Amino acid sequence: MASPAIADVIRRKVLPLVLWLGLVAAAFFTWRSMGAGQAVRGFAEAIPFRLASLEPARVEAVLVRLGDHVSAGQVVAVLDARALDAELRAAEAEKARVLGEIAKARIEARAGRTEALRGIANSRSEVERALREARTRRETARAELGALKRELGRQREAVAAGLMRAAEIAELEIRLAALTKLSAEEDAAVAIYERQVAEMGELETTGELAWIEAAIAPLEAELEVWEGQARALMARRDQHILRAPADGQVSAVHGARDATVTPELPLVEIVAHAPGRIVACVTEDVPVAVGVGLAARVRPLSAWDRELEGRTVSVGPVIELPLRCWRDARQPLWGRLVTVELGPGEAIVPGESLEVRFEPDGG
Repeated sequence: MASPAIADVIRRKVLPLVLWLGLVAAAFFTWRSMGAGQAVRGFAEAIPFRLASLEPARVEAVLVRLGDHVSAGQVVAVLDARALDAELRAAEAEKARVLGEIAKARIEARAGRTEALRGIANSRSEVERALREARTRRETARAELGALKRELGRQREAVAAGLMRAAEIAELEIRLAALTKLSAEEDAAVAIYERQVAEMGELETTGELAWIEAAIAPLEAELEVWEGQARALMARRDQHILRAPADGQVSAVHGARDATVTPELPLVEIVAHAPGRIVACVTEDVPVAVGVGLAARVRPLSAWDRELEGRTVSVGPVIELPLRCWRDARQPLWGRLVTVELGPGEAIVPGESLEVRFEPDGG
């Protein structure tokens, strides 16, 4: 049993120290637990989609209502496309007409090639004979022209020396001009016959397919124009059917049957959510240093008994927080937007309000 002196020392010195340390530890852990347990407002991350017509159009049908859940690709509205359908039918009719003309042109091209080859066989020998004769005349004219130029050169020298009069060589100069003209004409004739022979050779060696393709090339160019117009009309026609771009919920419907819509005003608005992602509004007065990888506990306000777990994946800079983060609409708040990613399989409603509590490292 302790002596009265030892008991008095414990009572007066040790006990107050233990009590003081206990109070300090309690204050520290109370502060830490308050930081860890202080809730901030969060919202299920949502992606808005505004579905509108790309041109003024009349609404034929709206197939969804406010609050409906839709799947990606689901038709939500149909716009009147009767005018486009009429244009598309006209384009298809023109395509059919050109295709008929191409089929006819193919038959005519085959017959034309056969006839052309028959004509070439009959006339090629005549053209080649005419070419040989033209070449002979050309060579003769060139030889005479050369001899005449030499003779005229000698006589001009004699005139210059005073041995002849200029009038005596006038006839030669007239003959020189006539012979020069004749030589040029023979050159042109040879060129024409050579071109005809070359074209005949090309026609004889051109295959039937190439012959036909050359004949129908203008019609195929016209067909390509009509096909391009039909594709453009089909694309515009498809844009008159509005489909949900992702799974989500209809957040607004701005028109009804027979209403006129324009590109400026969306007909249907859909909110899709990024599965398992939450945006938390961390104000400056939250005592936890929020960083990437920090654990978080989430409770949907619509299901208080349900708790979800996640971790922060991004932390934004200090900014004036969006209006939905404010406690009082008249008093702006500053802080950070922190993205929390929930564990696999955790489902939340797009735009749903949640309570988020961060756990300090070592939580």
